[in-house]
Amino acid sequence: EDSVIFLDEWFGVASPTNANHVVTEGRWAYTPVLADATDFSNITNSYGLLRSPWNTNSVPYFTRYDLTLGHAFYTNFPTCSQFSECIRRDSLAKINECLNGETHGPVHIMIGGQWGSVSSNSAMMTFGLAPQHLLLAKNLWRHGYVRCPDTCDDEGSSSECKCSCPASVMDGTPYEVLTDRTGLMHWIDSSSRAIYFNETEGRYHIQGYTPQMETDAWESILEALCDPGHAGEMYTSAAPYDPTFWVRGAAK
Repeated sequence: EDSVIFLDEWFGVASPTNANHVVTEGRWAYTPVLADATDFSNITNSYGLLRSPWNTNSVPYFTRYDLTLGHAFYTNFPTCSQFSECIRRDSLAKINECLNGETHGPVHIMIGGQWGSVSSNSAMMTFGLAPQHLLLAKNLWRHGYVRCPDTCDDEGSSSECKCSCPASVMDGTPYEVLTDRTGLMHWIDSSSRAIYFNETEGRYHIQGYTPQMETDAWESILEALCDPGHAGEMYTSAAPYDPTFWVRGAAK
């Protein structure tokens, strides 16, 4: 954040301190997100802005935030040694996985950030899933479980315009939705030290939890993933709105 590139005369402050997370000084101040975008795309957010449908942010300018659900999980840009480790992997698939992950993803998360998810923090922090929260929530949306309002009132509170998983679309228990229906538990398991797969039983468990505690935990995790909150443009497919997208490193 102290880099010269985040001066006003370059790309603007890395993490604006105003409530809307908008760059307000310099040449990129108040750079707009396309509004009334339904004539341009059939995919917009609830306010008609050219954002992902699950990003119910009503602010009509590109945004930045240096925290994810209130925490800084990444504080340094990827290093040369990380790139070197990637290209030494023994298959193109493994190289691509590395380039799309640790040498590339953190830059988007550090600059874009995530906030406004009112039900996510506790469960995500308990199981070490907060850094992956948005990635998991997006996949739940793609599977049709996360539903977001078609339209929201510009004059209303953004906290009232949020995504959720309606009971009408739940075709199984939270555990079944996370496993058989979506396959998300595989990624949850790989991200959480507490969650593991018991090959003998063919079932995921949580270390030290009773069956009832596990049932409650799966419900809490699913509920958290149903509420993506808001994300800065760099943490979404709308990243090209942010000028730093075009100079963000060699991985692309």
